[in-house]
Amino acid sequence: MEIYKPNVTYLEDKVIISAPFKHNNNMMELWYSFDIKYSRFLTVEKIDGFVVGLLLLSMKNGENINLKWPISERLYYNLSNYYIGLLNMCIDGLKVIEILPDKLDDGTSYPCFNYVGTGFSGGIDSFCTIYEHIFKENVPKNYKITHFTFNNVGSHGDLNSAKAKILFEKRYILLKQYADEINIDFLKIDSNLSDILMMDFEITHTIRNISSILLLQRLFSKYYYASSTTYEDFKVSKEGNISSVDSISVNLLSTETLEFILSGPQYTRTKKTELITAYEPSKRYLNVCTDEVSTTNCSVCFKCRRTLLTLDILGKLEEYERVFDIKKYKINRDKYIYRTILKSKIDPFNKEIIEFAKEREYPFSKKQKAVINVLFLIPKFVFNSRKKYKKIE
Repeated sequence: MEIYKPNVTYLEDKVIISAPFKHNNNMMELWYSFDIKYSRFLTVEKIDGFVVGLLLLSMKNGENINLKWPISERLYYNLSNYYIGLLNMCIDGLKVIEILPDKLDDGTSYPCFNYVGTGFSGGIDSFCTIYEHIFKENVPKNYKITHFTFNNVGSHGDLNSAKAKILFEKRYILLKQYADEINIDFLKIDSNLSDILMMDFEITHTIRNISSILLLQRLFSKYYYASSTTYEDFKVSKEGNISSVDSISVNLLSTETLEFILSGPQYTRTKKTELITAYEPSKRYLNVCTDEVSTTNCSVCFKCRRTLLTLDILGKLEEYERVFDIKKYKINRDKYIYRTILKSKIDPFNKEIIEFAKEREYPFSKKQKAVINVLFLIPKFVFNSRKKYKKIE
């Protein structure tokens, strides 16, 4: 693979930064678009974002990457010595490759305005990050969030770009109401990265999201990446989820002028949920849903279920009636509880919820207790074998 000097195209209301690259002897182009007012913050002096964005593709195909434009010295060093090897150990099918730079950049080729960013999706992790770094007391000035970002790199659908684009635009409009309410700039970042990678977003989300932020090194000196796992969840294995190593991998994508900080790994998901219930806007804007059609919470997908059950255990369920269908949840509550019990044998998030229910002495009904006692007797290996079979399929 060869990656060439990026191009900048100015349109009426947006700016597009793109880089041509050669892959399997075919010329292709990776692009990211931003609102026109952020054009002066684009990092055109080096191709860090494009290298990180295309790294998965090159490793999938076992191609070394020849760079025809500078890359951050720090990023190059960490990718070559640590990050590539880590990806190889975490995601099945990725091969170890080499990055062959044309020139290294020491961070002095451009100015940085030292703003602080984070992604905002409306979920538990992002709301916790915002609460901790804007509204919590004693946040140091240089660590206080000044900007939100919202990416279209796979979270709205990773295999149907036209459908994902529609949902991306709808979700942005919905979430921007909150950003406007607290007077925070909200950057909308579109890209064709998903069309190029054609890989599962859930196991590759970290590197995808960070690739877009590396194009804004004139804007940000710090960027919080909201953790979906805890320090205790750290695990290097071929089970294939990049978030299990975020506690060491996120900072490896930093450069001389931009530091990536993992936010929230000290908290469990239930603790994060408890923390944000003290923050009133979460009761109007919380959005955890995986539905790739609707912009509102469906109240039945796995993320909605686990959030609703956690809120129920906390005694905060009714406070979130504006963002969830509480009636639908109550009708299906028994089924949700039983499913959580079953999945707790193989899934850390579900196990955490069950342990949390015990700690809070959640009042299970007699019927629920009877079924739960039976479910706990089912051996763990039954679920492991089902999981393995599904993966082979």
